[in-house]
Amino acid sequence: MRPVRGFEGRRHDPGRIFFDYDFINRKRSTYISATSVWPLWAKMFDPDNPTDMKRAQRVAAFACEQLEQFAGLSATAKASIAAARRQDARRWDYPYGWAPHQMLAWQGFKNYGGEAAAGRLAYRWLYCIVKNAHDYNGVIPEKYNVVTGLHDVFVEYGNVGTKFSCLAPEGFGWMNASFEMGMNFLSPAGLADLRALKPPPGRLVRKWVN
Repeated sequence: MRPVRGFEGRRHDPGRIFFDYDFINRKRSTYISATSVWPLWAKMFDPDNPTDMKRAQRVAAFACEQLEQFAGLSATAKASIAAARRQDARRWDYPYGWAPHQMLAWQGFKNYGGEAAAGRLAYRWLYCIVKNAHDYNGVIPEKYNVVTGLHDVFVEYGNVGTKFSCLAPEGFGWMNASFEMGMNFLSPAGLADLRALKPPPGRLVRKWVN
């Protein structure tokens, strides 16, 4: 347990979220990223401990507040981009969303009683996948602009899987995996809405509970 607590002391901002830590300069980052939910996925908090449970839920709530967009979680927070010393576009930044982050969050939230939030976010992401595939000849890319819900992204090198020269008929690995996994987080009503291509609410909930 001590290694976990030591890790937590360096990287966890109590009441908020986990951050990267610069071990050379002994300084915690303040850059808000979707990777900060992985301790929830890894079950670093004890769900049988009421204090730990509350702390985990605060992390999840802060992630929803800062990162939830129309089509899922953005890789980083808009506020962190605005405060950065350099503001050149990077593919692992806002407004882009990546499948691994979504999957970490869904399972991490579920681990601490956040099935409603996990289902809401999963629906946003799966709708984005299905809508783009439906409207653009079955395209399955490596990432999306989760603010607009579109695959039409050009940042650094573009968006793998969106040009006909590099379209893979089998899809894109982690996108396929996120679709398979995300289906398990939808209710029967959510599955029916997805089949009907019903858009998720434009108004963002950004809450841990509905």
